[in-house]
Amino acid sequence: MVPAGLGSAAPPHVGDGRDLITAVVAGVQTMALIGSASTPQMLAAGWHGAKVLGVHGAAAAAGVILGLTPEQQTNALGIAGSDSGGTVEYAQHGGEVKRTHPGSAARSGVEAAQLARLGLTGPATIYDGPKGLLNLFA
Repeated sequence: MVPAGLGSAAPPHVGDGRDLITAVVAGVQTMALIGSASTPQMLAAGWHGAKVLGVHGAAAAAGVILGLTPEQQTNALGIAGSDSGGTVEYAQHGGEVKRTHPGSAARSGVEAAQLARLGLTGPATIYDGPKGLLNLFA
C-alpha cells in the first residue's frame, strides 16, 4: 500500500502527509478484511496472498489519494478484482517470480484506481458475488 500511495501522490495528485497516512490505512484495512475471510483457504488452494489481496489494498490506497468518489472506489475495487491472481507454484518448482508479486499488485491497483477515475466500471459484487473473490479463493 505504501508504494501505491506514494506513487499516486506524485504530481499532479500531491496531497499532504495525512492523505498518505489515510491512504495507507485504507489499503491495509482493505487487505486485512478480505484476507481475514480468505487467507487460510486461499493459501491451501495455492494462491499467493500478496498478489491476490495486494491489488485490492493498492486500489484502495490509490483511490484515497486520487480522491475517488464512493462509486469510483467501488469500481476501482471491482477492476482490481479482475486482476487478482498469482499462484505459489514457484514454491514447488522454483522461479524468482514471487519477488515481483507485491510490485505487480501495486501497479495493477493503481491502474485500477486510475481507470475507475476515468469512468471504467467494475463489478460491485467483486467480493460476495457468485464468482467473486470470496467464493473463488475462500
